[in-house]
Amino acid sequence: MERTEFFNGVEKELNERGYTTRQVKVFKNGVARDGLCIGEGEIRPNIYFDDFYNAGLSISETADKIIEFVDMNTLSDETKDKALSFIKDKDFCLERVRIDCSKANTYTDCINRQENGITLSIVIDLTGIIDYATCRVKPEMLENWNISEEELWERAKANSEKDVVIKSMFETLTVLMDGEEPPFDDSNNPPVLVVTNKSMSHGAYAVFTETAKAEIKRRMKTDEVIILPSSIHETIVVPYKDENGMEEVTNMVREVNATQVADEDVLSDTPFRMAI
Repeated sequence: MERTEFFNGVEKELNERGYTTRQVKVFKNGVARDGLCIGEGEIRPNIYFDDFYNAGLSISETADKIIEFVDMNTLSDETKDKALSFIKDKDFCLERVRIDCSKANTYTDCINRQENGITLSIVIDLTGIIDYATCRVKPEMLENWNISEEELWERAKANSEKDVVIKSMFETLTVLMDGEEPPFDDSNNPPVLVVTNKSMSHGAYAVFTETAKAEIKRRMKTDEVIILPSSIHETIVVPYKDENGMEEVTNMVREVNATQVADEDVLSDTPFRMAI
């Protein structure tokens, strides 16, 4: 069945089963995805349609799966009210703001800065209120909190400093391979470093912190490195040698992004030098 026909058929099936729906375009890190917004109110689950369409299920089976997902992820009115009230709480938010990285020129309706070909924006971590949820800070929030944008950036930077994790590529791959050692040894060379945050989710900004820079300098014994924007979740750091190798590194990053990284997780195709 053609994609649009299937999408409309699933929405009709959900409506007939008593669910209020609205077709939406959901943008994640600059990537547009077709979605269904389920229910009413300010906080509602969004369903990414292609995740279900690509599974090859029937319209009825897809509706069953979506309803199961919605029932598991729909928040109670109490939790919704709690989340909305906390977003208005200045002290709560200032304790939880941090900096997030995404593709260049994304989330421009939020508090943001463009640096090194990527977007830095400020988010509020709502973990504990809504699992794994964040809320991007918009200009009107600053008015409600009576705080300047510069003060907010400084607070977000300070919070991000506390959340840095740095491991060598050898250590990282050992974990991913369930304890098996990778087929290389970096003990006699400056290690390739993976920089992220404690949750290993949306941790690319960690490489810009003073904490990370000091540790990278100590471990690599250099004042200048190349940052490979691996994804929105982490960056990879290698020693800088000379400009001759930049084209090769750039081509490698582009190939990996095109073949190994989900579109919504790509940070940038362009590595950059950073003094530390």
